[in-house]
Amino acid sequence: MRRIMLLISVLLFPVLVVNAQPLTDDVPSEEGIKYFIEGKSAELREEYKNALQYYNTALKYEKAGGIYFAEANVYVKLGRYQDALISVNNALKYNTGDLRYHTLKANIYYGTGKIDKAVEIYESILAKDSGNVFVLYSLARSYQELRRTEVAVTYYEKIIDVFGFEPDVLKRMYEIYSGFRNYDKAAEVLGYSLKLDPYNSGMLLELASLYSKLGKEDDAKEIYERMSALNPGDKQIQAEIVKLYFRKNDIDKGFAEFAKILGKDSLTLQEKIQLGEMYYNMMLQDGKTADIVEHIFVYVMERYPDNWAPYYYLGEIDITNKNNADAYKKFIKGVTLVDSSKEACVQFGYALFTLEKYEDSKAILMKGLSIDPDDYRLNYTIALTLQRLNDLQSAIKHYEHALEINAGDLGLISSLALAYNSNKQYKESNGMYDRALRIDPDNALLLNNYAYNLSTRGENLEKALDMSRRAVNKEPGNPSYLDTFGWIFYMMKDYKSAVEYIERAVSINGSNAVLLDHLGDAHFALKDVKKAVYFWKKAFELSPNNLQIEKKIKENENKV
Repeated sequence: MRRIMLLISVLLFPVLVVNAQPLTDDVPSEEGIKYFIEGKSAELREEYKNALQYYNTALKYEKAGGIYFAEANVYVKLGRYQDALISVNNALKYNTGDLRYHTLKANIYYGTGKIDKAVEIYESILAKDSGNVFVLYSLARSYQELRRTEVAVTYYEKIIDVFGFEPDVLKRMYEIYSGFRNYDKAAEVLGYSLKLDPYNSGMLLELASLYSKLGKEDDAKEIYERMSALNPGDKQIQAEIVKLYFRKNDIDKGFAEFAKILGKDSLTLQEKIQLGEMYYNMMLQDGKTADIVEHIFVYVMERYPDNWAPYYYLGEIDITNKNNADAYKKFIKGVTLVDSSKEACVQFGYALFTLEKYEDSKAILMKGLSIDPDDYRLNYTIALTLQRLNDLQSAIKHYEHALEINAGDLGLISSLALAYNSNKQYKESNGMYDRALRIDPDNALLLNNYAYNLSTRGENLEKALDMSRRAVNKEPGNPSYLDTFGWIFYMMKDYKSAVEYIERAVSINGSNAVLLDHLGDAHFALKDVKKAVYFWKKAFELSPNNLQIEKKIKENENKV
């Protein structure tokens, strides 16, 4: 209710008893006036309960709108909003045209969250008093509360048109225009704010940023250079100037300005690459510097065609733009330029792995291992790659070596457990899962995977059920975990429970062939062949090469 106190406090209308209209045409009661004045005095002393007593006594002598209005204001200050509403409605009985009373009523509605009702009253007041700045402001705030910011901004604009620039109004207009990404209007409003506060560095930086977004690099540069002249040691401003040069594709100038920041005459090739990497890492965080990364590395590629780095980073930009074919071409070209750089082998190896180019990934990773056979990243990544190529024995060898180097990596332990399971080394697989759970006993993914592996082998199902239950309790909306839980019930021949949990999994993810296949199996176990075939067919649509599902359909569809 704080906002209602704020709104009421800015009302500038004095409560005068002479404005109150009595119920009758009789001369106002002197006793009523006396108690009213006592009430106002108590209110000014912030003795609100005493003020109410005086106003109530005054009303016994004189039923007047002004007294009810004063009483309503005190109720608001005491947080008694329903009583305040009753009092202001009584005030309106005696003077329906008093806009102060209507304004207070609207404020009460606003402060108690009945924004629509408040807007209705504010609009009616504005129709009679179009220049009422308080009501204009209240309407703007109300429409913001209603998330109708396009209407709110029109009222802020009216305030500016009638009363000139006002800092808080300009601030709110700026927030709205920025939210709309209407950067032209946001920059215009910020310009007005700077007329009121021309040396506000925060607003100057924001205006320069807006100019950059609008492609007005020269205007942005002028602001940054002016600020840099006033603050020659400000690295942030200097960095923004460097960004502008890169955005304009004036790469030489950008490198020169960055060299100044470092206190150097020029940058080496490695420093230029590192600067590009810095912007690349920024791009990964907010996506805002992709153009700079591209400009820098195209520049480096053209001037240093035998360096692998630009091909890698430009390929990563292609992946960001979902242009995997061009990314692959750049990665392959970059690979041919790698000589003795282990880092290049790591980066290209993983990049090619993510593109599912496993043979290419394997080749560059093997080259990296010839440089450093004990590198953890190379061993882990080539193990993942070899596993995709179904060379489980070799994958396991590299997983094991990676684990010797980094014994506490849960992801690695889990991957090795899965590899052991796929290679039917079940004892070793269980040992890896147990080892991982000793490190993180509540890891839902580990619990689920271990439980599922046990269930597919029909092994230690009670333990599997307990682990699966813990995983589901941690992530009750995870369809894979629900499927595992249901499948364990299936293996334990509790088919009704199996259907219950696998159905929940399918309701969350109905486009997973494994879940649909499992649900079909569970219904089949309950002798509901019609439903079983229905779900098998849905699974087969998603996985048309699955011969097992196809066989189940052919063997049972004639039984429906």
